[in-house]
Amino acid sequence: MDELLRFINPVARLGKKNYSLSFPILGTVAAYSLTEFFANYIFSDPDHTGSLVIIVSLALTIYFAFRDGVRGGYISAGIAVGYYFFIIYSRGYTGAQLRTGIQTTIVLGLLYFFLAAIIGWLKQTIDILIDREAEEKIRLLTIVQQLPVGIIITDRLQRIAITNRLAEVMLGMKIPPGEQLTRNGVKDDPDHDPAVDARAFLSALRTRSSQSEIVLNRQGGKKLYLHIRKADVKNADGSTVATSVILSDLTQVREEEVRKDDFINMASHELRTPVTSMKLYLDVMRILIKSRGDAKLTKAMHNIDMQTSRMQRLINDLLDVSRMRTGKFPIVRESFSLNAMVKATVKELQKTVPQRIRYESQSQADVRADRFRIYQVIANFITNAAKYSPKNRDITVRVSRNGGTGTVSVTDRGVGISSDQQKRIFERLYQVPDTKFDKRQSGMGLGLYISREIIRRHNGRIRVKSITGRGSTFSFSLPLT
Repeated sequence: MDELLRFINPVARLGKKNYSLSFPILGTVAAYSLTEFFANYIFSDPDHTGSLVIIVSLALTIYFAFRDGVRGGYISAGIAVGYYFFIIYSRGYTGAQLRTGIQTTIVLGLLYFFLAAIIGWLKQTIDILIDREAEEKIRLLTIVQQLPVGIIITDRLQRIAITNRLAEVMLGMKIPPGEQLTRNGVKDDPDHDPAVDARAFLSALRTRSSQSEIVLNRQGGKKLYLHIRKADVKNADGSTVATSVILSDLTQVREEEVRKDDFINMASHELRTPVTSMKLYLDVMRILIKSRGDAKLTKAMHNIDMQTSRMQRLINDLLDVSRMRTGKFPIVRESFSLNAMVKATVKELQKTVPQRIRYESQSQADVRADRFRIYQVIANFITNAAKYSPKNRDITVRVSRNGGTGTVSVTDRGVGISSDQQKRIFERLYQVPDTKFDKRQSGMGLGLYISREIIRRHNGRIRVKSITGRGSTFSFSLPLT
């Protein structure tokens, strides 16, 4: 019965372009046969059923035009005209009645054909648009299913509209269409390891942040690292009509990073002891060579000592990065004068760089921080300034106070940094390319990254201002005590 009702219902056939020829013929003939039956045997007065016939003809033309397009409407209209001529003949019209009947048939026939053309054209246009939309939807679904990332699309009420299989595989759970993100009615997928922390995932989807990274706990102690990117789809009025969510599985990347950090940590520890021993032996040898007064050996020992110190700094930097990434980077806070520390650091480093370092202090700044780590940041700023500045240009180190923060800035008059490079200068392993200075002076791109992390762990801010060819100013601010 449902199939029959769907076959007859013209609305149910919107979007279907398999128009029928036989059904309009059979349906129209059957309808007029019933009309003739009623006229002759029920009403017993066929001549007074003209209004009923016109209503039936109009309804049939509209119905078949809306169901089977222009062709269906034309078939019904043509049979209506034929039926009218059958009535004129069977009723024995003559004279004026015959002329009136023919004129009425022609006028009504033109009206029916006109209605069939208009309604049929509208029907076929709607079918084309629906079919085109269906094709676009199929194409979209195909693309969504083939994408190498998980996709979830929600409607304006935050109900799940579309998900792809990869998203379900990542999460290990079914997200049925219509599921609202304000509820937790998700079903586990028996084919995959289920993400038991479904609430954390749904909570991340409900946040306003456009990007986030979450960790879901799986059964068996496994972890799923997901990067979530969200984007609202807005209409012409600016209202959100849908939201697309892209899921990227970072589990393998994060696990490889952990293994890499563990290796770096282990290798750095293993290298640290022999390098420290080398430094001790070099100190002894330098004293012995100096006592002999051999200038060539003294210079060679100085170069060896410099390279060993450089290696030691690189090992320490690697250890610091490894500790930061594994959460084992301690911050030991104590109260001290930022002015005194900076002044002492400038005095110490002045012996190691060819440029003159000018120290300026505008006001007293006392902080509670890790003294060694803050020294590490200041030393990194000064050595970088010396590395990328001409030997005859001064370096200025300034301590100032602004409200509740103390600021240390290091200004050089060197090669400067372009605006594009400034955006990445504090990234791990990033090195400024295309400088005219000796590449052998550059490190591994860890110093500024470590400095940024140290200041961040002190709830401070780190900044850079630079103009290419005119120099740079690196600065950080810490809360005052």
